[in-house]
Amino acid sequence: MDLNQLKIFAKVVEQHSFTGAAKLLGLTKTTVSRKVSDLETRVGVQLLTRTTRKVNPTPQGFAFYQNIANAFNDMKVAEQQLQAEQYLETGTIKLVLPYELNQIFSSAVFSSFIQAHPDINLDIAFANKGASSVMDEDAELAFHFDEHQAPQIETTKLLNFSCRLAASPQYIARHGMPLTPEALNRHHYIDCSAYDENTKGQLNMFDGHSWLTLTPKVRLTMDSFMLAKELAVSGLGITALPEELAEEEVAQGRLVTVLDDYPMRNHVLYMSYLRQSPMPSRTLLFIRHVYDQLNLSFANEVLEIPAAVAMQSAFAPQRAERLAG
Repeated sequence: MDLNQLKIFAKVVEQHSFTGAAKLLGLTKTTVSRKVSDLETRVGVQLLTRTTRKVNPTPQGFAFYQNIANAFNDMKVAEQQLQAEQYLETGTIKLVLPYELNQIFSSAVFSSFIQAHPDINLDIAFANKGASSVMDEDAELAFHFDEHQAPQIETTKLLNFSCRLAASPQYIARHGMPLTPEALNRHHYIDCSAYDENTKGQLNMFDGHSWLTLTPKVRLTMDSFMLAKELAVSGLGITALPEELAEEEVAQGRLVTVLDDYPMRNHVLYMSYLRQSPMPSRTLLFIRHVYDQLNLSFANEVLEIPAAVAMQSAFAPQRAERLAG
Protein backbone atom coordinates (compact mmCIF):
# COMPACT_ATOMS: atom_id res chain seq x y z
CA MET A 1 0.00 0.00 0.00
CA ASP A 2 1.28 3.43 -1.01
CA LEU A 3 -0.19 6.03 1.35
CA ASN A 4 1.10 8.83 -0.88
CA GLN A 5 -0.99 7.52 -3.77
CA LEU A 6 -4.07 7.43 -1.55
CA LYS A 7 -3.44 10.93 -0.22
CA ILE A 8 -2.97 12.34 -3.73
CA PHE A 9 -6.06 10.57 -5.05
CA ALA A 10 -8.18 11.93 -2.18
CA LYS A 11 -6.94 15.46 -2.81
CA VAL A 12 -7.78 15.21 -6.54
CA VAL A 13 -11.33 14.12 -5.68
CA GLU A 14 -11.73 16.99 -3.21
CA GLN A 15 -10.39 19.57 -5.70
CA HIS A 16 -11.97 18.01 -8.84
CA SER A 17 -8.68 18.90 -10.45
CA PHE A 18 -5.17 17.57 -10.93
CA THR A 19 -3.86 21.15 -11.02
CA GLY A 20 -5.61 22.16 -7.79
CA ALA A 21 -4.41 19.05 -5.99
CA ALA A 22 -0.87 19.60 -7.24
CA LYS A 23 -0.82 23.18 -5.88
CA LEU A 24 -2.06 22.13 -2.44
CA LEU A 25 0.39 19.24 -2.20
CA GLY A 26 3.38 21.14 -3.58
CA LEU A 27 3.80 18.69 -6.47
CA THR A 28 3.75 18.97 -10.22
CA LYS A 29 0.57 18.19 -12.15
CA THR A 30 2.46 15.44 -13.98
CA THR A 31 3.43 13.75 -10.71
CA VAL A 32 -0.14 13.90 -9.40
CA SER A 33 -1.55 12.44 -12.61
CA ARG A 34 1.05 9.67 -12.69
CA LYS A 35 0.44 8.71 -9.04
CA VAL A 36 -3.31 8.41 -9.63
CA SER A 37 -2.74 6.34 -12.77
CA ASP A 38 -0.38 4.07 -10.83
CA LEU A 39 -3.07 3.63 -8.17
CA GLU A 40 -5.71 2.75 -10.77
CA THR A 41 -3.34 0.22 -12.33
CA ARG A 42 -2.58 -1.32 -8.96
CA VAL A 43 -6.22 -1.74 -7.87
CA GLY A 44 -7.42 -2.60 -11.39
CA VAL A 45 -10.32 -0.13 -11.31
CA GLN A 46 -10.88 3.23 -13.01
CA LEU A 47 -11.29 5.69 -10.17
CA LEU A 48 -11.63 8.99 -12.04
CA THR A 49 -13.28 10.29 -15.19
CA ARG A 50 -11.20 13.01 -16.83
CA THR A 51 -12.43 15.86 -19.03
CA THR A 52 -10.63 18.95 -20.22
CA ARG A 53 -12.42 21.04 -17.60
CA LYS A 54 -13.05 18.74 -14.62
CA VAL A 55 -12.13 15.50 -12.90
CA ASN A 56 -14.82 13.47 -11.17
CA PRO A 57 -14.70 10.16 -9.33
CA THR A 58 -16.40 7.13 -10.84
CA PRO A 59 -18.97 5.40 -8.59
CA GLN A 60 -16.28 2.94 -7.50
CA GLY A 61 -13.84 5.84 -7.11
CA PHE A 62 -16.25 7.81 -4.92
CA ALA A 63 -16.88 4.81 -2.63
CA PHE A 64 -13.13 4.24 -2.45
CA TYR A 65 -12.59 7.93 -1.62
CA GLN A 66 -15.12 7.76 1.25
CA ASN A 67 -13.30 4.79 2.77
CA ILE A 68 -9.96 6.57 2.41
CA ALA A 69 -11.33 9.79 3.93
CA ASN A 70 -12.69 7.86 6.92
CA ALA A 71 -9.37 6.05 7.37
CA PHE A 72 -7.38 9.30 7.18
CA ASN A 73 -9.74 10.90 9.69
CA ASP A 74 -9.33 7.94 12.06
CA MET A 75 -5.53 8.26 11.81
CA LYS A 76 -5.73 12.00 12.47
CA VAL A 77 -7.91 11.44 15.54
CA ALA A 78 -5.53 8.73 16.80
CA GLU A 79 -2.57 11.10 16.40
CA GLN A 80 -4.42 13.90 18.19
CA GLN A 81 -5.33 11.57 21.06
CA LEU A 82 -1.74 10.41 21.33
CA GLN A 83 -0.51 14.00 21.44
CA ALA A 84 -3.18 14.95 23.98
CA GLU A 85 -2.11 12.08 26.26
CA GLN A 86 1.34 13.65 26.44
CA TYR A 87 -0.23 16.54 28.31
CA LEU A 88 -2.44 14.54 30.66
CA GLU A 89 -1.25 14.23 34.22
CA THR A 90 -2.10 10.52 34.37
CA GLY A 91 -0.45 7.17 33.73
CA THR A 92 2.49 5.24 35.12
CA ILE A 93 6.13 6.32 35.40
CA LYS A 94 8.63 3.47 35.39
CA LEU A 95 11.78 4.26 37.39
CA VAL A 96 15.09 2.45 37.82
CA LEU A 97 16.81 3.16 41.14
CA PRO A 98 20.06 2.01 42.77
CA TYR A 99 19.44 -0.39 45.64
CA GLU A 100 20.71 2.06 48.25
CA LEU A 101 18.94 5.19 47.04
CA ASN A 102 16.32 5.06 49.78
CA GLN A 103 19.19 5.13 52.28
CA ILE A 104 20.67 8.25 50.68
CA PHE A 105 17.55 10.36 50.36
CA SER A 106 14.18 9.82 51.89
CA SER A 107 11.46 7.71 50.28
CA ALA A 108 9.22 10.68 51.10
CA VAL A 109 10.37 12.08 47.74
CA PHE A 110 8.28 9.37 46.10
CA SER A 111 5.39 9.17 48.57
CA SER A 112 4.85 12.93 48.47
CA PHE A 113 4.67 12.80 44.67
CA ILE A 114 2.00 10.08 44.78
CA GLN A 115 -0.01 12.07 47.31
CA ALA A 116 0.21 15.23 45.20
CA HIS A 117 -0.69 13.42 41.95
CA PRO A 118 -3.23 10.67 42.69
CA ASP A 119 -3.72 9.85 38.99
CA ILE A 120 -0.04 9.04 38.41
CA ASN A 121 1.48 5.72 39.49
CA LEU A 122 5.14 4.83 40.05
CA ASP A 123 6.60 1.50 38.92
CA ILE A 124 9.99 1.20 40.64
CA ALA A 125 12.68 -1.32 39.71
CA PHE A 126 15.92 -1.59 41.68
CA ALA A 127 19.13 -2.07 39.72
CA ASN A 128 22.57 -0.50 39.79
CA LYS A 129 22.75 0.30 36.11
CA GLY A 130 23.78 3.33 34.13
CA ALA A 131 21.99 5.73 31.84
CA SER A 132 21.35 2.95 29.34
CA SER A 133 18.85 1.39 31.75
CA VAL A 134 16.37 4.02 30.54
CA MET A 135 16.28 2.06 27.29
CA ASP A 136 17.28 -1.41 28.52
CA GLU A 137 14.53 -1.48 31.15
CA ASP A 138 11.99 0.47 29.07
CA ALA A 139 11.95 3.06 31.84
CA GLU A 140 11.16 6.77 31.72
CA LEU A 141 13.77 7.76 34.29
CA ALA A 142 16.82 6.17 35.87
CA PHE A 143 18.94 7.21 38.84
CA HIS A 144 22.52 5.93 38.73
CA PHE A 145 26.10 6.52 39.89
CA ASP A 146 28.04 6.06 36.67
CA GLU A 147 28.71 8.96 34.33
CA HIS A 148 28.38 7.17 31.00
CA GLN A 149 25.93 8.85 28.66
CA ALA A 150 24.20 8.23 25.35
CA PRO A 151 23.21 10.79 22.70
CA GLN A 152 19.48 10.03 22.89
CA ILE A 153 19.45 10.34 26.69
CA GLU A 154 19.45 13.51 28.79
CA THR A 155 21.59 13.09 31.92
CA THR A 156 21.71 15.46 34.89
CA LYS A 157 24.27 15.53 37.70
CA LEU A 158 21.81 15.47 40.53
CA LEU A 159 23.60 15.18 43.87
CA ASN A 160 27.15 15.19 45.16
CA PHE A 161 27.93 12.66 47.90
CA SER A 162 31.01 12.88 50.07
CA CYS A 163 32.62 9.49 50.69
CA ARG A 164 34.50 8.06 53.65
CA LEU A 165 36.61 4.99 54.10
CA ALA A 166 35.31 2.75 56.85
CA ALA A 167 36.01 -0.61 58.46
CA SER A 168 34.78 -2.52 61.48
CA PRO A 169 36.60 -2.13 64.81
CA GLN A 170 37.32 -5.88 64.68
CA TYR A 171 39.04 -5.57 61.31
CA ILE A 172 41.17 -2.65 62.54
CA ALA A 173 42.08 -4.61 65.68
CA ARG A 174 43.31 -7.51 63.53
CA HIS A 175 45.04 -5.60 60.72
CA GLY A 176 45.88 -2.22 62.25
CA MET A 177 44.79 1.29 61.34
CA PRO A 178 46.30 2.55 58.06
CA LEU A 179 47.96 5.91 58.68
CA THR A 180 48.73 6.91 55.08
CA PRO A 181 46.90 6.33 51.80
CA GLU A 182 49.74 4.11 50.57
CA ALA A 183 49.16 1.80 53.54
CA LEU A 184 45.80 0.86 52.02
CA ASN A 185 47.67 -1.21 49.44
CA ARG A 186 48.42 -3.71 52.24
CA HIS A 187 44.80 -3.97 53.39
CA HIS A 188 41.80 -5.97 52.23
CA TYR A 189 39.47 -3.75 50.25
CA ILE A 190 35.78 -4.12 49.38
CA ASP A 191 35.40 -2.43 46.02
CA CYS A 192 32.05 -0.86 45.23
CA SER A 193 32.86 0.64 41.84
CA ALA A 194 31.82 -2.28 39.65
CA TYR A 195 29.20 -0.06 37.99
CA ASP A 196 32.01 2.08 36.54
CA GLU A 197 34.76 0.29 34.59
CA ASN A 198 36.91 3.45 34.66
CA THR A 199 37.36 3.35 38.45
CA LYS A 200 37.04 -0.36 39.15
CA GLY A 201 39.61 -1.49 41.71
CA GLN A 202 40.91 2.02 42.31
CA LEU A 203 40.80 4.60 45.07
CA ASN A 204 41.42 8.30 44.54
CA MET A 205 42.52 10.32 47.58
CA PHE A 206 43.93 13.81 48.05
CA ASP A 207 47.12 14.08 50.14
CA GLY A 208 47.05 17.87 50.43
CA HIS A 209 49.11 18.40 47.29
CA SER A 210 47.79 16.08 44.59
CA TRP A 211 45.34 13.28 43.89
CA LEU A 212 46.69 9.79 44.49
CA THR A 213 45.43 6.71 42.63
CA LEU A 214 45.63 3.67 44.87
CA THR A 215 45.12 0.01 44.01
CA PRO A 216 44.42 -1.82 47.28
CA LYS A 217 44.06 -5.60 47.53
CA VAL A 218 40.49 -6.13 46.34
CA ARG A 219 38.81 -9.03 48.12
CA LEU A 220 35.29 -8.40 46.90
CA THR A 221 33.84 -6.41 44.00
CA MET A 222 30.19 -5.37 43.74
CA ASP A 223 27.82 -2.66 42.56
CA SER A 224 25.93 -2.16 45.83
CA PHE A 225 26.98 0.25 48.58
CA MET A 226 24.51 -1.44 50.92
CA LEU A 227 26.14 -4.84 50.53
CA ALA A 228 29.61 -3.29 50.81
CA LYS A 229 28.56 -1.67 54.07
CA GLU A 230 27.27 -4.95 55.52
CA LEU A 231 30.43 -6.80 54.51
CA ALA A 232 32.58 -4.10 56.09
CA VAL A 233 30.54 -4.39 59.31
CA SER A 234 31.21 -8.15 59.26
CA GLY A 235 34.96 -7.43 59.26
CA LEU A 236 35.95 -8.46 55.73
CA GLY A 237 37.81 -5.28 54.87
CA ILE A 238 37.86 -1.53 54.29
CA THR A 239 35.35 0.06 51.94
CA ALA A 240 34.38 3.51 50.66
CA LEU A 241 30.83 4.61 51.43
CA PRO A 242 28.77 7.76 50.98
CA GLU A 243 28.77 9.51 54.34
CA GLU A 244 25.00 9.17 54.59
CA LEU A 245 25.34 5.38 54.57
CA ALA A 246 28.22 5.24 57.01
CA GLU A 247 26.88 7.68 59.62
CA GLU A 248 24.51 5.36 61.49
CA GLU A 249 26.98 2.46 61.58
CA VAL A 250 29.73 4.76 62.89
CA ALA A 251 27.38 6.25 65.50
CA GLN A 252 26.52 2.77 66.76
CA GLY A 253 30.12 1.61 66.79
CA ARG A 254 29.82 -0.99 64.04
CA LEU A 255 32.17 0.94 61.77
CA VAL A 256 35.04 3.37 62.28
CA THR A 257 36.24 5.85 59.67
CA VAL A 258 39.70 5.51 58.16
CA LEU A 259 42.14 8.21 56.95
CA ASP A 260 39.78 11.09 57.73
CA ASP A 261 42.47 13.64 56.85
CA TYR A 262 42.61 12.47 53.22
CA PRO A 263 39.54 13.47 51.19
CA MET A 264 38.17 11.08 48.59
CA ARG A 265 36.61 11.87 45.24
CA ASN A 266 32.90 12.36 45.66
CA HIS A 267 30.27 10.08 44.22
CA VAL A 268 27.74 11.74 41.95
CA LEU A 269 24.12 10.63 41.65
CA TYR A 270 22.84 11.12 38.10
CA MET A 271 19.30 11.20 36.77
CA SER A 272 18.68 10.22 33.14
CA TYR A 273 15.64 10.24 30.89
CA LEU A 274 14.95 9.92 27.18
CA ARG A 275 15.01 13.08 25.10
CA GLN A 276 11.42 13.46 23.93
CA SER A 277 9.53 16.24 22.24
CA PRO A 278 7.05 16.70 23.69
CA MET A 279 7.81 15.02 27.00
CA PRO A 280 4.84 13.48 28.84
CA SER A 281 3.48 15.80 31.50
CA ARG A 282 3.71 13.09 34.16
CA THR A 283 7.47 12.83 33.55
CA LEU A 284 7.95 16.59 33.66
CA LEU A 285 5.98 16.74 36.91
CA PHE A 286 8.10 14.02 38.48
CA ILE A 287 11.43 15.55 37.43
CA ARG A 288 10.31 18.93 38.76
CA HIS A 289 9.13 17.32 42.03
CA VAL A 290 12.40 15.43 42.57
CA TYR A 291 14.43 18.55 41.88
CA ASP A 292 12.35 20.67 44.29
CA GLN A 293 12.42 18.06 47.05
CA LEU A 294 16.16 17.53 46.83
CA ASN A 295 16.72 21.26 46.90
CA LEU A 296 14.90 21.33 50.23
CA SER A 297 16.98 18.52 51.74
CA PHE A 298 20.34 18.94 49.95
CA ALA A 299 20.40 22.60 48.94
CA ASN A 300 24.19 22.77 48.84
CA GLU A 301 24.65 19.41 47.11
CA VAL A 302 22.30 19.67 44.12
CA LEU A 303 24.64 20.09 41.16
CA GLU A 304 22.56 20.84 38.05
CA ILE A 305 19.09 21.92 37.05
CA PRO A 306 17.59 19.16 34.88
CA ALA A 307 17.16 20.34 31.30
CA ALA A 308 13.48 19.38 31.46
CA VAL A 309 13.01 21.71 34.44
CA ALA A 310 14.90 24.54 32.77
CA MET A 311 12.71 24.21 29.67
CA GLN A 312 9.44 23.79 31.55
CA SER A 313 8.65 27.49 31.80
CA ALA A 314 9.00 27.85 28.04
CA PHE A 315 6.99 24.67 27.50
CA ALA A 316 4.09 25.65 29.79
CA PRO A 317 2.47 28.29 27.52
CA GLN A 318 2.49 25.85 24.58
CA ARG A 319 0.88 23.19 26.76
CA ALA A 320 -1.83 25.57 27.97
CA GLU A 321 -2.54 26.63 24.39
CA ARG A 322 -2.90 23.03 23.21
CA LEU A 323 -5.19 22.11 26.08
CA ALA A 324 -7.33 25.17 25.41
CA GLY A 325 -7.54 24.22 21.74
